[in-house]
Amino acid sequence: MSPEESGYVDAHCGAWMLMRGSVLQEIGGFDEAFFMYGEDIDLSYRVLQAGYRNYYLADRPILHYKGESTKHASWQYIKTFHEAMAIFANKHFKGQALAYRALISLGIYAKGIATLTRSWGRILLPFLLTLLLGYLLSDGVSTYWERNHRYVEGGAYPERFRLVFLPLFAVFWTVSMAFLGAFSKSASLRRVLSAFFITSGVLLAGYAFLPMDWRFSRALVALFSLGHLIGFFLVRATISARGRSGFFYRGYGQAEAHVGSEKWPLDRLALRVLHLRPKTLYFHPEEHSYHGMIDAMAAISSLVPDGVRFRMVYPNWTLGSDTYSTASESGQLALSQSTIRRQKRILDLFIVLAAVCCFPLLLWTDRGRRMLSYLSAVLLGRMTWVGYHAPGVHLPPLRPGVFQHGPGTFTTEIAYESDLRYAENWRPELDVYALFGGSF
Repeated sequence: MSPEESGYVDAHCGAWMLMRGSVLQEIGGFDEAFFMYGEDIDLSYRVLQAGYRNYYLADRPILHYKGESTKHASWQYIKTFHEAMAIFANKHFKGQALAYRALISLGIYAKGIATLTRSWGRILLPFLLTLLLGYLLSDGVSTYWERNHRYVEGGAYPERFRLVFLPLFAVFWTVSMAFLGAFSKSASLRRVLSAFFITSGVLLAGYAFLPMDWRFSRALVALFSLGHLIGFFLVRATISARGRSGFFYRGYGQAEAHVGSEKWPLDRLALRVLHLRPKTLYFHPEEHSYHGMIDAMAAISSLVPDGVRFRMVYPNWTLGSDTYSTASESGQLALSQSTIRRQKRILDLFIVLAAVCCFPLLLWTDRGRRMLSYLSAVLLGRMTWVGYHAPGVHLPPLRPGVFQHGPGTFTTEIAYESDLRYAENWRPELDVYALFGGSF
């Protein structure tokens, strides 16, 4: 059936269904053997067995916050969902032949493994392809450099160069870019370039600490890093073309917009989003009908291939899932999310390494000497390089900062708003800019 076509169906989704109370009592209600998932299919099946029919209403749209209970890419979700299917099969087909039930169980778990593999494949495939392509490009560059610059009259780099140095470089570069958010589907070009300069800077600084017989060429390190970036762009372009999504998030200004009175109007909203490209769109349900908001969401989703995050803003709650594959993180500031906090910690360690490599230069400035005095504290995780002006319960917990994220003296009110915005929109480049925000 088409989603726009009403008619009789075998099963309903538990996100929204209506049933006579008498029928629900007659068939015994939901079966508590199902912890989560499968209980709606079981109920629908027993409705049919009792002689009733299930009807699908195509002209009654609803808004369902999918993924609020579990993360769909996790093994726990796969296990819970497919165990529910096994409960259903054993309950209703128990009288069937053993081989038939075994085949059903085999199919259930094979589907579960395939789902998990596909979910992880979307994450790992770009990473592995970038690593491989970056290594191949680096190998090609080093071969050219070897024959035309380093060993023009004969000779070659030692065997460990290609067997150890190039693979380690590829792994470090790719892992660093991943931790800095470059592989995120919604990563902007600015995010990718910021991650690239941070990663390349750390690699070039760390090169100075290698033993002399491992320092093959600083120019090669820079070229390898550039080659990996080209590989990253090629992989992203290929995947975006196959998935019909945008190469990068293409925002032309504001990262978010609100739909409501004295804000963006609901009328012709899709056209406005198409041209201005906000990354997140906040609806205020008290000012609009759900039918109108759902229609606007459907129109926007069909016009903007990059995707737009939708949020519902209530007086004390902001709700909305980013995609069907992850549980909602709405209402959370960026620094409340474990992945973002992990990126900040990795960045702290990168900066420690860069500071160690550049310590003679840092000794010349007050700000540099301050960095050197706190190296051990940041390395051990007792402090972070960049922190809040005025920590409080309204902010995600953060270690004391060696520096603050903005220069100048703030009033209490401005510090509150400034810290909140920093926690909400944290990106690696914000901390890097903050390190150079004084007299450094």
